[in-house]
Amino acid sequence: MYKQLQIFAKERKEINTVFYKKRICTMSFTVALVFTISACKEKQTAPIDMPPTPVTVTEVISVDLPISRSFIGKVTAYDRVDIKARVQGYLEQRAFKEGSTVKKGQLLFSIEKDQYQTALKEAEANLAKAEAEAINADIQLKRAQELIKTGDIAQSILDDRSASASAALATVKQARAAKENARLDLDYTEISAPFNGRIGLSTYDVGEYITPSSGVLATIVSIDPTSVIFSISMKDLISMSAKSADKTPEIVATLTTTGGFPYKHKGKIDFIDNMLNMQTDTLKMRAKFPNPDSRLIDGELVNIKISTVSKYPTIVIPQVAVQMDQAGRYVMIVKEDNKIEMRRISVGEEIEKDIIVTEGLKVGEKIVIDGLQKIKQGSLVNPTAVVPYNPLNNSTDGTEGASEDKDTDNENKG
Repeated sequence: MYKQLQIFAKERKEINTVFYKKRICTMSFTVALVFTISACKEKQTAPIDMPPTPVTVTEVISVDLPISRSFIGKVTAYDRVDIKARVQGYLEQRAFKEGSTVKKGQLLFSIEKDQYQTALKEAEANLAKAEAEAINADIQLKRAQELIKTGDIAQSILDDRSASASAALATVKQARAAKENARLDLDYTEISAPFNGRIGLSTYDVGEYITPSSGVLATIVSIDPTSVIFSISMKDLISMSAKSADKTPEIVATLTTTGGFPYKHKGKIDFIDNMLNMQTDTLKMRAKFPNPDSRLIDGELVNIKISTVSKYPTIVIPQVAVQMDQAGRYVMIVKEDNKIEMRRISVGEEIEKDIIVTEGLKVGEKIVIDGLQKIKQGSLVNPTAVVPYNPLNNSTDGTEGASEDKDTDNENKG
């Protein structure tokens, strides 16, 4: 029995030895397989050198342009008057067409005159009577002055006649003032236009009884010239003054009307408010415009653009080069090593297909204008340069000439 156990233990040991050797071989094979797979994977993910991305660039240059800013303005008549009655009575005539143009001195309303004509005649009669009494009092005074020299009358009589003459003169003055008031009341029965302008709707019809407390009969506004009032931010005002280096640069104003058509007449700034609106940080300004054709209407909203007469170095680039994200506008710069740099910029006014850059770019830098969708920060590119961009070739510098003729044509079409 003991011998059989020894034989069994020997056989068991041989079996375990074989199993252990097989396990080591299996593990070695597994490790080798893992290293092989890893090596293959590393070989597959090795970086591949990509060729530079082709892009089109243009060189940033500076051109001389006016400093300009655009705003929303409101057309406001220089003169605006509410027509009111100064005497009472029945409205006898309305001598104008509502909404029409009226001339200075033109009759607008007429109030019945009968009672005022009668009052004037009565005042004239009272004046004539007072003047007659004053003449008689003066004659009596002169007679008394002669008689007092011979002692034929007492001094008290002379004093009485002197007082009577003075009272008679005062009565004349009073009667003359009453006559003038009666004449004014009669004149007030006819209401005339105080200046050239356009009159609105009439509040009262012929036959209605009106008084000085009846309110506005109609409103008249001046037409030519007219003004546009707008508000400019302190940021824009300081920017224009700083760039021009002039305390009061000469400024010209232009308009685009409600229909989107340029207004052919230019205006000038004639008023700058003396108080800043603290809530909006803006300053009110007014531009004066000729309006001979009554094109601009009181209360109309327009786009007003103010520009300096002098021109200053300005960077203008195509709008196609400008991109935008949540942080703002930016352009893609091609550096000397042909790698891309994303550059944040601040922009100003848009000029047709172009835009003014106020901050972020320097003259001589190259910006990408085509191929933007294929590049990002740090991309290697193969730039193809185009002729340096010059907006002056497109007549966008605000000069006179063909552009003005084009504006006039557009206005005629409007």
